[in-house]
Amino acid sequence: SGSNKTFFTEEKWDSFNFEEMYSYFNCYEHAMDPNKKLYNPRMWEALRTGFDQQLFSDESLYYSGYSEGKGRGTFAKRDIRKGEIVHDGLQNVVFFPDGASWGDFIFSIPSSRMACDVLEWTWMQDVIFEGNLMLCLNLDDAAFLNDGGEEESNIAPISETSLLFYATRDIEKDEELLYDYGLYDTNWEEFDL
Repeated sequence: SGSNKTFFTEEKWDSFNFEEMYSYFNCYEHAMDPNKKLYNPRMWEALRTGFDQQLFSDESLYYSGYSEGKGRGTFAKRDIRKGEIVHDGLQNVVFFPDGASWGDFIFSIPSSRMACDVLEWTWMQDVIFEGNLMLCLNLDDAAFLNDGGEEESNIAPISETSLLFYATRDIEKDEELLYDYGLYDTNWEEFDL
């Protein structure tokens, strides 16, 4: 119920698979909560701690808010033209080459609710065109992007390995940004999770 836990060391958690982590942090309850907190800059900074990347941009075209019936969401700060880059994952995505490094990060997070969020936001993607899958995690308001499926999505990457999301049509200021969750399959067993 959102309380801080005494987190495991690698020696204790490294046998956990994804479902066991999800259960440990009580993420099933958290996932169903339509009133999850939006993240403020201090919360994002807490998640970024421990990463050497200095690539996070404050010049994004989006902001977080609440989406009716969906909980948290991501919205356009201004009108966006079709074909314009909306989200540059190279600026705000962190990468984990293996389940062990990702698990170390999960169990270093200071709050079980934040850990649940990270569990929900992580996906697998080949980002270097060589068939090498990595665990990927957004650490900004793009983490709140909701699923639009094939029909309602208004942003999409140019390819399955791209981290650049483009507007697929004109998007109005304050319109929710949506992409197709079906673009990426995450098979936790490939990372021994």
